[in-house]
Amino acid sequence: MAQMYKGLFKCASKFDEVFLVVATLAMGFALTLQIIMRYIFNSPLVWSEEFARYTYIWICFIGVGYGVRKDLHIKMEAFLSLFPPKVQNYVEIATTVTIMVFVASIIPSGIKYTLAISHIPSPAMEIPMSLVSVSVPLGLTIGEIRLLQKLLRLLSARRF
Repeated sequence: MAQMYKGLFKCASKFDEVFLVVATLAMGFALTLQIIMRYIFNSPLVWSEEFARYTYIWICFIGVGYGVRKDLHIKMEAFLSLFPPKVQNYVEIATTVTIMVFVASIIPSGIKYTLAISHIPSPAMEIPMSLVSVSVPLGLTIGEIRLLQKLLRLLSARRF
C-alpha cells in the first residue's frame, strides 16, 4: 500500500514539473506569436495577451506546490540559525503548521469565488472565468498536500 502512495506522489511530482514547463513554453509561444503578428504582419492577435496572463496565473498557483516540494519559498535562514538544531526543528514544524492553516483558510474562498464567476466569459477568448480562478483552490490544495508531506518529513526526522 505504501508503495502505491509513493508511486502516486512521484506521478504528481512529475505532473507539477511537466505542467510548469509546458505552460511556460505555451505562454512564451503565444507572446512571441503576438510580437510577430503585431510588428511584422501589422495584425495583432486578440487572444494572445489574455492567454498569456491566464497561463501565468496557472503557473503561479501550480508552482506553489512545486516550490514547497523543492523548498524554494522564502524563509528566514538567519533567524532559524539563531536556534540550536533541536529547536530549529520545532520552529520549522510550527512554521509549516501555521502556513498550512493559512493556506487551508483560503481554499474555501477560492472555491466559492470560482463558482460565483462560472457564468462570466473572459473578454477576448470568451472562456468561462472559472477556468482561470479554479487555479487558486487547485494550486493551493496541491500546496497543502506538499506542506503535509513536509510536515510528516519534519516529524519523522527524529531530531527532538
